[in-house]
Amino acid sequence: MALTNKFLIFLLLHYCGALNTHGASEERISSSTYLVQANSDSLPVPEMVKKYGYKCEEHEYQTSDGYVNVLHRLLPQQPESLARKAVFLQHGLLGTSADFVMGSPEKSLGYILVDNGFDVWLGNARGNIYSRKHINLSINSDAYWDFSFDEMGMFDLPAAIHYILDRNTNSTQLDYIGHSMGTTMFWVAMDQNESWMKARIRMMFALAPVAQVQHIRSPIRLLAPFSNQVEFLFRILGIRQFEPTTTAMQLFEKYVCDETMFQLKLCEDALFLLCGFDQKQMNLTLLPIILGHEPGGTSTKTIIHFAQMVSSKAFRKFDLGYFGNLKHYGQSSPPKYQLRSVALPVTLLWSDNDWLADPQDVDQLVKTLPNIQESYHVPMPEFNHIDFLWGLNATEYVYKKILLTLDKRT
Repeated sequence: MALTNKFLIFLLLHYCGALNTHGASEERISSSTYLVQANSDSLPVPEMVKKYGYKCEEHEYQTSDGYVNVLHRLLPQQPESLARKAVFLQHGLLGTSADFVMGSPEKSLGYILVDNGFDVWLGNARGNIYSRKHINLSINSDAYWDFSFDEMGMFDLPAAIHYILDRNTNSTQLDYIGHSMGTTMFWVAMDQNESWMKARIRMMFALAPVAQVQHIRSPIRLLAPFSNQVEFLFRILGIRQFEPTTTAMQLFEKYVCDETMFQLKLCEDALFLLCGFDQKQMNLTLLPIILGHEPGGTSTKTIIHFAQMVSSKAFRKFDLGYFGNLKHYGQSSPPKYQLRSVALPVTLLWSDNDWLADPQDVDQLVKTLPNIQESYHVPMPEFNHIDFLWGLNATEYVYKKILLTLDKRT
């Protein structure tokens, strides 16, 4: 196995807990208290939002398969009687609700939407640092972690959408904004609950959209040929989760990524290695905060699922193997998701330098989705996957575009 592949698997094992020595207990990882309060770089979302003068409600909702997840609702700085339309923001792989509120108010999508009169709800997918409960299962059990974005789209999104609309009586529909895996979850939800979703979603914005990942340029592609072996290794070692940021990691980030310009750029390059290089758009002041919250955690099965799709070159359900597929799906290979079921209005926002949502794969989405309102190409060649969240010019090139489209359809 090539050295690069070995190093990638080493990193996966580290983040998945096999090489950690801190001994994670159920109590320490069962809630947002897992975030270390050593400094302001790792403040939980409600405290981070408060720092900027906004208010935040934390809501728990239950899925039909028993998971208890958290939504964060942003409130304006000043109380008002304005009837606000709901907007639901869903993070990507290894992200959290913090992704949309880390930066200053004029550069963070969550605050911008609140300031423009929207009722803003931030999702947290099952298994991340905020959503680690179940009505019956322990988070230390194999059964709890037996999920990928299949279940996030099938169960998490419909339950969250129902909860939000039940509390926002101004409309029977909401607008959905997803980043990366947040778009993948949406495609799954539409495939599994087409008529239900169509009745409740007014329009969808896909930032760095991910479905088919045939042309992915990120080093994650190096894991793809070994996805079956890695899955077997994880199962043998009892590794079920890709852990959220921990005490050890936050101390590392604090003293390695938060001291000198050289150290900041070293950690910056680690992010670029996965997402695409764009030094012009990275706010180095924000970098310690990003690293204080990322990764947000998920199941190892979710990581393996993406690796499977790189190998299969198809957007389909989790591959359980020949006999597992026959038992679970009634066929020898996993069923493909039908993107033509996404019949509601969709705006795609994509960029050339995105190593995870490659333009060629986005083009395939454009050809497949039946109701594309616009395929918006960010007019900046360096713009990468994470610039949609934290790029210095994200407001100018992405968020203003979203606001303009929302205003046109109001």
